Amino acid sequence: MLMSIGGKHRNFKVAIYCTVHDVNNMADSTWLEDSFNVLSRSILFDKVYLETFGSGTLADRGLMQKVKSFFKDKGIETSGGIATNGPRGQSLCYSKPGDREMLENIVEYTAELFDEIILDDWLFASCKCEACVEAKDDRSWTEYRLKTMEDVAQNIVFKTAKEVNPKVRLIIKYPNWYEHYQFLGYSLDFESRLFDMVYTGTETRDSEYTHQHLQEYQSYAIMRFLENVKPGFNGGGWIDPFARRTLDRYAEQIRLTLLAKAREVTLFCYGALLESLKQEGVETPISILAPIVGCIFEEMGVLIGKLGNPYGVKSYKPFNSSGEDFLPSYIGMLGIPIEMTPSFPESSETVFLTECAKFDSEIMGKIKKHLVKGGDVIITSGFLRAMQRALTGF
Repeated sequence: MLMSIGGKHRNFKVAIYCTVHDVNNMADSTWLEDSFNVLSRSILFDKVYLETFGSGTLADRGLMQKVKSFFKDKGIETSGGIATNGPRGQSLCYSKPGDREMLENIVEYTAELFDEIILDDWLFASCKCEACVEAKDDRSWTEYRLKTMEDVAQNIVFKTAKEVNPKVRLIIKYPNWYEHYQFLGYSLDFESRLFDMVYTGTETRDSEYTHQHLQEYQSYAIMRFLENVKPGFNGGGWIDPFARRTLDRYAEQIRLTLLAKAREVTLFCYGALLESLKQEGVETPISILAPIVGCIFEEMGVLIGKLGNPYGVKSYKPFNSSGEDFLPSYIGMLGIPIEMTPSFPESSETVFLTECAKFDSEIMGKIKKHLVKGGDVIITSGFLRAMQRALTGF
């Protein structure tokens, strides 16, 4: 029996993200009803995020309203989703007026339909066309992209959405690149203050055979980091079932996300949770994943309620910093709990500093103050070399 309170899991909410492709499939009312029954039989989910735009495709307004009504009738909340990627999987080009105008129209359209919108991974800039090279001028790509995306976030996304729908709540969902956000224009400091909430990509997938080679601990660590970026307003963790050799790897992503005290878990995506069984020429949706996911949520719902707040050695990672990439997650894999934070801890406790702490121009003074107060500071060889170069020039 699914364990719940009022039809919801204990201590957290569950959402499913529906891509534009999923929404378009929902035009088939029979498939929509059948697929919903398959998933809801095992997973108690509270909400769906319905993507209005993604992969260069805009969802039809009439279809979107139909799908919204379907889920509302089932007692499921609906929010909007936007993925600002083109048909070939590239980011939009914010040096081109046409792309900026298109995004403005997409935001306006979505804010008319929903009171909450999540912006999926793609609110970044990766284009290097001639227009971007000219606009960059003599700045670094990081400097150019940070300023560009701050402008896009404030003057295209936020301003447009709030003008159309003053009560709309905007959520920026960050991918799992916590060491590299700034390189493609994710400005955590600026955006976390601008948007109503942040959201966390906790996908780690297979750590050995996939191209990212991410330590499993990151599914926990990145949740904690973004909670410290915007305390109380980290909406949840986002996982997908891709790039795995075993179902255990998928299950572990969910568990680690919830152990970090995620308020909500979003499963990406509706279509990826389903398979198709063809019998006598008729295709019927089924799901291998849903029963497993449902059991994990049931188990974790009981466990999470018995746990206190996460705690670990504070690892100071200033905004827009890099150096000794992913070392905090590696330390976590050794069994030492790590709590990454963008602010230097004020209390007299142990602080772990990697090379990225060199991005704080006042770091040496902060270390001295911390030691005088009775705290301990652990530094890496990378941080030591960086400070030696800064002080000696060698």
